[in-house]
Amino acid sequence: MRKLLLPIFLVSVLFLLPFAAVRSTGEGPGAAVESLNAAILQALHSPAASDFKTRVAILRPLMVETFDYPFMARIAAGRFWKDFSPEQQERYVMLFSDLAIDVAASRFKTQPSARLTVTGGRDGPRGTKLVETTLTLPDKTPRVISYLMREDDNDRWRAIDIFFESRISELSTKRSEYTSTLERDGIPAFLATLQNKQDSYRAED
Repeated sequence: MRKLLLPIFLVSVLFLLPFAAVRSTGEGPGAAVESLNAAILQALHSPAASDFKTRVAILRPLMVETFDYPFMARIAAGRFWKDFSPEQQERYVMLFSDLAIDVAASRFKTQPSARLTVTGGRDGPRGTKLVETTLTLPDKTPRVISYLMREDDNDRWRAIDIFFESRISELSTKRSEYTSTLERDGIPAFLATLQNKQDSYRAED
C-alpha cells in the first residue's frame, strides 16, 4: 500500500504546479543536489560540527537555497492553508523551514567516514526531475534518498519533496500529520505544536 502512495501523491502535487514549458538553465537539478550534499558532508565530517548549532549554521544556507519551503509548507497544510491569516502563513512557513533544517541537523551527526553521492536521475511529470543520492555509513546498509526537483520562477532548480528508499514521501507524511492536527486542534494550537517541536530540537545543545 505504501508503494502506491508515492505515485498518487506525486500526481496530486504536480497538478497544483503552474504548467509551463520546461526551460534550459545553466545549472541543472543534479548540481543543486551536489551542493546540498557538500553541506551535509561538511556537517558529517567536521569535528567542529559536533554540536547542533554548528550543524544548523552549516546546513541552513544550502537548504534554504535548495528547497522551496514556501511551496512545501502550503502543500503540507492542504485545504487549511486558505484559512491562515497572512501573519499566520508567514509564521507557519518560517516554522516549517526552521524545523526541516533542525531535523536535518539532528539526523546528520558527526560521521567522518560517511559518503553521499548522486547516483542517478530521471524525468518526472510536468517538467520535474528526480535526483537520486546514496548515503553510505560504516557497517550500515546504504540508504537511497531522492529529491523531487522543479524549476521555480527564477529558473532555479528547487527541491519540493524528499523520498526515502524511493517510496516514502516526506511531504506526504507531513501533509497527513499536519492536516489531521489542523482539523482536530485548529490553527493556533497547530502553530504552537510546531513551535514546541522546534524548541525540543534546539534544546539538544
